[in-house]
Amino acid sequence: KSKEKDKTASTPLVTVSDLQKLKLGEAIIIRLRMNPFKTKYAPNFKIDWGEEYQEATYPERKVKEIELFDLKKYVTEEKRKKMMNNANDLGLNPIKDPNPFNNPFSMQNNMMPEKNVNPFASGLPSMDIDAMMRDIDQKLKELDEEEKRQKEKLKEQTKIINEEKTLKEEKQIEELLVVDDNVVNLKVIKRLLVDYNANIDTVTNGQDCIDKINNGEKYDLIFMDIMMPKMDGVTTLNKLKELTGFEIDTIALTADAIDGQKEKYLQDGFNDYLAKPIEKKELNRVIIKFLSQK
Repeated sequence: KSKEKDKTASTPLVTVSDLQKLKLGEAIIIRLRMNPFKTKYAPNFKIDWGEEYQEATYPERKVKEIELFDLKKYVTEEKRKKMMNNANDLGLNPIKDPNPFNNPFSMQNNMMPEKNVNPFASGLPSMDIDAMMRDIDQKLKELDEEEKRQKEKLKEQTKIINEEKTLKEEKQIEELLVVDDNVVNLKVIKRLLVDYNANIDTVTNGQDCIDKINNGEKYDLIFMDIMMPKMDGVTTLNKLKELTGFEIDTIALTADAIDGQKEKYLQDGFNDYLAKPIEKKELNRVIIKFLSQK
């Protein structure tokens, strides 16, 4: 570093940029750590030293063929090895001694051969190779079908996610009405619906719901609790359907999640069903199903 002036005391004589700009054969000479200068040398391989060199031969890389793994062949070989081991455990060696009667003491009970051993089949246990291969083919087919189902499931999940994202990004404001006599449940469902671009209205009984519709309130979707005092959800929906022009999709909300209840509520006139406590995944399904079509 230069030490002539305090301002340049920390300035390097040669910077990284100077080194990066060097070309082939160039060098920077530093004399007494001052006044460095750049010069150029002839590389050794460009100087004629009066000697001759043979051109080098580069090794050739062998191309390795891609090996395919034959699952059926592998399973067949493993089965054969297993059968051979079973034969050896019985004292029957079909290679060294193809006649099992030459070693009678290896038979079960030292008298008779084992029932599943065919003495005329070189001591191997009887096995239907064709049936075994059919089983393997069936297993492979089941694996292919399972893979296909997984792909379809992933495709459907991706579709739902994209539809949910599109629904949330839409500028159109949806009008939702939630009917439940429990204030805590109203707060919970409002919190679940906050991610969607919607105006959420709430009432605590069926009569208030009917009054809002009679007063001309417009909603895109109604969430209706089933178990409410004075007027339950089914009765409220029946009275709503008596109103002229009522065509709002209505979703049943209930803690009664036993099998068969969904079909019952659909028969009662509800468009769909959500079990309490409400899962975000099921809520997404309902929102996408009914609001994305509007």
